[in-house]
Formats: sequence, structure tokens, C-alpha cells
Amino acid sequence: MRSAIIALFFVSFITACSQPKNQTTFKFYDSSGCEYDITTLNSSYENCYGKAIDANVLVVLATSEGEHLLTRQLNEFNSIDYEKLNLIIVRGYDYKSDKSGYYLNKKDSENLLSKNIYSARLYDSKGILKTHTAEILTERDITNFLKN
Repeated sequence: MRSAIIALFFVSFITACSQPKNQTTFKFYDSSGCEYDITTLNSSYENCYGKAIDANVLVVLATSEGEHLLTRQLNEFNSIDYEKLNLIIVRGYDYKSDKSGYYLNKKDSENLLSKNIYSARLYDSKGILKTHTAEILTERDITNFLKN
């Protein structure tokens, strides 16, 4: 009996360790109507545009009460070199549709926001969540999170 419990623990441990950490699946879109899956961005982009992309993704989300924070985050990006960070910025709102640039639909925005009024979620090029915060991210923050 004891060896069965140890074996069961070992199998559970190996299974848990082999699962991707902090991986969330959701879709986002661009203004031309292309659809992307966060976990397969490279192939989704290639299907739409015929060329590959290897980009990190920053998803910024807001409710109507948190929109001023989203605006502050976007203003922070005015000084960031996107090419250096290989960064795509995706916006999402739980109360309105904004189909400019890269965007999330309202339902997915609401789900990712949970109970927050603002959220910034940084994903690497494989769709792995590197950080999730209710704070404004600087270029240094993004660089540090992507290194780890």
C-alpha cells in the first residue's frame, strides 16, 4: 500500500512538473481582422501574413474606472523601443470595443481582468505569462521579466 502511495505521488509530481507554467489560452485580434492565439502567436501570425514573428506580448486591460491607468501605461510606452523588446501591445476593455491595433474582445478582457480595474500581463513569445500586475510597467521592468 505504501509503495502504491509513493508511486502515485511520484506520477503526480512528474505530471505537474511537465506542465507549462503560467500558460493561459486566449485569442486576440488586429485591426485587419486576423486572429491570434497567445500560445501559438508565431504560427497564427504566419497564417495571416505569410511570415513568421517571434514577439513578446503585453496585454493591458481596463475597466472604465481603470482606463486612466491604461492610458498612463500607454504613455509610458512612448519612450520604449518596441523593436528592442520585440513587443506587441494588446489592449482590452471590459466595457467597450476598441478594434484599433491589437485588441481583445470584451468577454476575454473581463475574464482576464477578474476583479481588477487595471491589469498588465506580460507574455513571452511562447505564450508563457512572465508577470501579471496592477502597476504600470517600465521598460526596465519588462526587460527584467523577459530575462527570467
